[in-house]
Amino acid sequence: NAEYMGYNVDPKIGNWADPAFKEQFANRVFRIIDEFAPNFSSSVIGRDILSPLDLERIFGLHKGNIFHGSLSLHQLGFARPAPGYSHYRSPLKGLYMCGSGTHPG
Repeated sequence: NAEYMGYNVDPKIGNWADPAFKEQFANRVFRIIDEFAPNFSSSVIGRDILSPLDLERIFGLHKGNIFHGSLSLHQLGFARPAPGYSHYRSPLKGLYMCGSGTHPG
């Protein structure tokens, strides 16, 4: 699992819509892992390469972000998901919020 690759790739380098680019990227990741874990590549019996573009197209994740967006300071701790609602209670009686979008995330 390689996370945090950019959604916007310099067109001179390639793009996520190109299967050959995705394959080259995955091969590079495997080579780097092999440096620290020798023979890792030879131990893999299959792989499915999902780029940020694939994650967006298949699962509707904006720019392939599995955490549904990046957080800013005004969205952390007591202000997550919004100021006044970090204790899971919503403004609607009996409705509680849970999941990765709520504190502590």
